[in-house]
Amino acid sequence: MRTKNLIKAMSIITVSLLYSCSSELETEDMLANLNKNSSQLASRESACELFSSAIESTIIPGVKAVNLENGISTSCHNNILIFPTLQDYENSIVKLDQLIDEHNDAFDQQTANMTDVEADDYADEIGFDEDLPLVKFEEDLGFCSLRQRIDIMEEEWLSQQGDGAWNLDFNPDSHYIDDETERALLSVASEFIVGNCKIGYTYIKKFDWGTVEVEINDLGSLSTFIAALNNIVDPSNINGATLAQVSELVNATNSPNKIKIKDIGAVLGAIGQVPPSECRDKVKEKDEHIFNGERRIIWKHKYGRLLNGGGNIVIRAKSITKSYRKKKSKWKKYRATISAGFSGSAFFICSTAESLDSNTSKKRKRIKLMKYTDDIAGNNQQKKLKPNGLFSTHTQEGNSYQNDVY
Repeated sequence: MRTKNLIKAMSIITVSLLYSCSSELETEDMLANLNKNSSQLASRESACELFSSAIESTIIPGVKAVNLENGISTSCHNNILIFPTLQDYENSIVKLDQLIDEHNDAFDQQTANMTDVEADDYADEIGFDEDLPLVKFEEDLGFCSLRQRIDIMEEEWLSQQGDGAWNLDFNPDSHYIDDETERALLSVASEFIVGNCKIGYTYIKKFDWGTVEVEINDLGSLSTFIAALNNIVDPSNINGATLAQVSELVNATNSPNKIKIKDIGAVLGAIGQVPPSECRDKVKEKDEHIFNGERRIIWKHKYGRLLNGGGNIVIRAKSITKSYRKKKSKWKKYRATISAGFSGSAFFICSTAESLDSNTSKKRKRIKLMKYTDDIAGNNQQKKLKPNGLFSTHTQEGNSYQNDVY
């Protein structure tokens, strides 16, 4: 009987010890998970705490501005904007473009009976700013934008230009972000943030080849990383850092923040040539055209695949015309009757033509036209370009110029 009782007692003690050890292990796991979750929550709350103090735009509700250490000093209170979603980012460009048109259309009505030169001189006389809606948007948020920086540098560059050919590789306006309205949404280093406290925030830096995206879990580590990212090349570099340079930095970075490199070519699928081989998938070009000793334009055109804010694959053809005239022996931006457009077609599987004919004309210092067409997901872009198949068109005061988009 004693032996049985002893065995029973030992069994109870053993079970108790096993339970105790198991409970301690479970408790340790629970504490570890709790600490991990608490750390993540604290990081999110830290980001939310900073971003909750962000100033909200009175011009585009939902857009906010905050100051985030990124290794670049500015004279403004805020240096980066926050958008609820990527679609809101794109919608903001559309909204600001509408405000610019309304602002300029009102001025055009006042100067309807003037020649282009008279209207341009009058605009200079009264200090009319074609981009006032962008200026107001930036001032409303206390925000130093990429647009501001490029505009200041471009004016300095333009003041040094003579009558010969201009080297556009030194023109700050040749920056890979080629749209002034979009520049107004970006930091001087081409950055912005998307998200909210509920779903979290993502830092995005745009490059000519794609983006770097960082899920914000730790603000200190984020600032350290993006300061290094912005130090690869000067933010004013018109081409920006290369994919190889950025990849090298990301691979050497040990960060609690999840970092993604999005090469737009890889995201959309490796583009392959489909016979005939003369067809091209994408094009990006810029140059100037001199009409005479006192008139010239800078033109740009782009064609290629991209992902829109809704995540859909589209093809965008973009034509830009920028106007200049010589006044008092100096070249200046010229508010004149100008146009930008396309004449011709893209070709489905390099065979069936799809017309991209389109044109827009206004009295402006610059004008842009964007033409979109659907494309399907996959490794082969469906709608391509042939030699002499599509031309970008540009005019200034009745003088015209076109260039093969190929």
